[in-house]
Amino acid sequence: MYNEQTQLPDKFDITKTGACLITAGAQLSQLNLPQGDLSYLNLSSINLAQAYLVQTDFRYTNFRKANLNQANLEFCHLQFADLRATNLQEANL
Repeated sequence: MYNEQTQLPDKFDITKTGACLITAGAQLSQLNLPQGDLSYLNLSSINLAQAYLVQTDFRYTNFRKANLNQANLEFCHLQFADLRATNLQEANL
């Protein structure tokens, strides 16, 4: 996993690692990322439907218009997260 702020070594081809970019609008349904740190990111309009995100840190994360349908968010840190217009249908909070 990486985001737009990740600094990579010169001539490093991240596409060969199988890593995925976590950014606004990304399509990451069924992602398995327990205990990750995704705090302070802009994840607006991201698709994390059916994702396994137990104990992930989402403090101050922007989820506006995101799809978290059926996502497992047990024990996640959601303090100050922007959840306006977010689909939380059947999400496990």
